[in-house]
Amino acid sequence: MDADINQLIFIKNSIKNDEIFYKNDRPLYGYSYKTTITNESGVALRFINVKWNIYEFNKNYEIFNTTLKGQKPVILPQDSFTYESNLAIESEFGAIEAYFLFQDVITKDYIEIKSVLIQLHPEYYMN
Repeated sequence: MDADINQLIFIKNSIKNDEIFYKNDRPLYGYSYKTTITNESGVALRFINVKWNIYEFNKNYEIFNTTLKGQKPVILPQDSFTYESNLAIESEFGAIEAYFLFQDVITKDYIEIKSVLIQLHPEYYMN
């Protein structure tokens, strides 16, 4: 696959702290996020999977998804796909980053796109 194609696939994440809730008397910080994948390349790409790396104050872990909300979309050239989801972390502060894996539907070549590192913090921290 053309090495420059990864510069033509754009991942945009927006995330916000929705709520603080409790599980077994321990706080969990809930976040909702919206991800838009834009394919500005000349090839159709099938979503294969996404790996989220979650970094918390006292632990790091991975979440591995083989679908986006139950879908494995094909993103056509000059098209976008958007999905929304949520997560909860135990620490008041953390960070998240993602690695998206796509496959060219014609050549069957794979391409991985890394998203930027996003800082996680409660809403009150910014006020």
